[in-house]
Amino acid sequence: MNDIREPDSFKAVSGLRPVLRLMMIAALMLTAACGGESLPGAQATLYPAGSVSDEAIEKTLKFDARVESHEFDGNKLVVEVNQAWIQAPPGMQARAAGEWYNMWQSARKGEDGQAQGIEVVIKYEGDEVGKWTGEHGYQPVERMKDEAGESGS
Repeated sequence: MNDIREPDSFKAVSGLRPVLRLMMIAALMLTAACGGESLPGAQATLYPAGSVSDEAIEKTLKFDARVESHEFDGNKLVVEVNQAWIQAPPGMQARAAGEWYNMWQSARKGEDGQAQGIEVVIKYEGDEVGKWTGEHGYQPVERMKDEAGESGS
């Protein structure tokens, strides 16, 4: 009888196959999980100068569920927000303010692409809670605990 035996090296390689498969699957999952967009959130939407009209801004703010009202005041856009915006995480607040600023800045830029003193002021119940300027970006206004309804006594 011919007895064919597998070499010892073949047994070692066949034992590594499940481990190698597991490593390949883990590498693919890691690659897929770490992929993402390369643009920062506040710069995700930039509008060319003059590409946004006041009517487009009004329409956008009218249909934004976080906005109660808004008004144009020269180079200042005042946005009155509701409780949904106040309860949102700071990053979501900054992203919304950045989007409003980018639209407002585009509407206010001249043909030379320059605009000075543009800002978006965010108010809640008449009090300023934050603003976005070209020089400083988003700046939340710190509220006192008593003003937020969290009095200690």
